[in-house]
This record gives sequence, structure tokens and C-alpha cells, in this order.
Amino acid sequence: MRQMRLHSNPDGSEWARTGVGMKVAILNDLPIFAGIGSGAEMSTEVMMKEGWHRGHIVVSFTNETMKDLTGFDVIVLKNITQFGDRIFRLKEPFVNWPSDYAFCKWRLFYRQGIVCQECAGLENWKQLFQNAMLNIFLSPLHRQAYEHVFPSMGENVCIPSPIEVERFKPQAGVPRQPGLVIGVNSLLPFKGINTVLSYASEHPEKHFIFVGAKADGTIRFPANSEYREFVPNTELPAMYSNAEYFVHLPETPQPFERTVAEAYLCGCKLIVNKLVGATSYDWWSAGREVVREKVGGAAIKIWEHLEGLE
Repeated sequence: MRQMRLHSNPDGSEWARTGVGMKVAILNDLPIFAGIGSGAEMSTEVMMKEGWHRGHIVVSFTNETMKDLTGFDVIVLKNITQFGDRIFRLKEPFVNWPSDYAFCKWRLFYRQGIVCQECAGLENWKQLFQNAMLNIFLSPLHRQAYEHVFPSMGENVCIPSPIEVERFKPQAGVPRQPGLVIGVNSLLPFKGINTVLSYASEHPEKHFIFVGAKADGTIRFPANSEYREFVPNTELPAMYSNAEYFVHLPETPQPFERTVAEAYLCGCKLIVNKLVGATSYDWWSAGREVVREKVGGAAIKIWEHLEGLE
């Protein structure tokens, strides 16, 4: 692996803040800073802002906008299912930073079954992860799910989703309502629509408010629940602060689930299962301030790894 073009200041001071940094391209299925997408795009925005702050040139490309990548020090592969086979022909040094399960045609419906180890096309993805300068997973659960099909992946590390934690804290003047449970994007099949609605039915003493994406078709909601469609991200801290609980019960292993961390940092008690990647970190049980430190410093940690690549 070749040495990165890292430029130091003449006096040996911290180059990243004042010198000319790295030139980094991020490939993602959806455009960044376009107001669309989900957690992957939000995480990438936080990561790119940190890169700019450190003095790097950081740009993002979709499959439609990607052209010549010559001259970039490193290519970061985020969500890349729309790039097709061209992703396997990259000549530039690259890092994998997946937000889901890129090798699986069902992506987040990946069930980590025996049949998954024999999936068609797996060899190309296996080579991609083995040839990467670094593979960055969102949680130990995320890495474990990849290891199920790629027993050997080379250099890898777990770093949580970067979150702008100053936004996510109990909101002043917002009363917490006992028995109120919030679920965000939990009504999709892989996010656990069946399990979460069953849980709501079994707990009539609580009131459930579900927001965000949901499965197609008619949904029969329990009498103690309601659906409010999409809520702007800027309104989520107040919604979290108003609730006593946050519920998330996915049916397949989820890489991180930033909404779980956001709600937790806003003071919610959690109703989750073992398929939430965020809670698979050993530091998660240490309390909110440790979680705040870890997710708040995630973008810095990613750049420390990128700057240290050789």
C-alpha cells in the first residue's frame, strides 16, 4: 500500500488544520448535502465537514456524477450498489465504509443465513474487502455480519455513525410524557414492523407514536398507537425529549441505527433487541456521556485512520 500524500507545515506543527491536506473522494448512491437519503447521507455530511475542518479536499460522487478519479489520495466507498461492476475495477487506493450490506442484493434485508455464504457474486465483493486499505464497520454487530460471509477481510475497525451530538440532548421546556413511546422508521419490514406492532399490542398501558418510513399497503395499528408520517430531522430532538421510551426492534442485524443513539442522548429509555448495532459496543452500557463522547468523536476517529493510512 502506497504512502498517502500528507503535507506537513514547515515548522512541524499540526498540518491538518492549516496545511494542504489529502484529496478524498466519497462514492455514494445518493447525493450528499441534497436533503435526501437517510442515516448514511447524514453520517457522510458530518464526516465531510470534519475533513474540511482538518484542511482536506473532500468531494462526493454518485454513479451519475463520477468521472475520472485520478489524483485522489483515497476513495471512500459508502453505499455503492448503483455503481455496478465499475466499483470492482477501481485502480486508486480505497477504503470501505459501508452503511449496510453491500454484497447482498437485499441490502438491509440480509439475514446472515447459511445460504448467504454461497450467494452468487460474493467473490467480487470478497476481493473488494480484502483489497481495501481499511474496512470501517459501524459496530461490532456490523462487522460480525460481514465476517459471516467474509472470514478474512484484512485491516478493519469499528467506528460508530458520526452524530452532531450538540443537537441531541434533552430539550429545555419540553416535558417528558410518562408512558409515551416513539418509533422512527420502525414500520419497514427489515426494521421490525411485525415485532414493533406486536410489542405495542402487548403493552396497552403505553402510547406509541410512529414516524418516518413504513411498509406499503394497509397497516392495522393497535388502538394505543398512531402514525405521523415524516418528521423533519430538526424536530426529532424535541420529539425524543417528550417521550419516555424509544422503541426499535429490527428483524435483521442493523449496522448501527443512529436514531437509537439520538433518542438515548435525548434522555429516552430504550426498548431494543440484540439486532441493533449501536448497542453491540462494549462501551454502550457505560452511560449516556460515554455514548455522547463516542458518537460525537466518530468523525474525528475516521479521519485519524484515513490520515494514518500507508
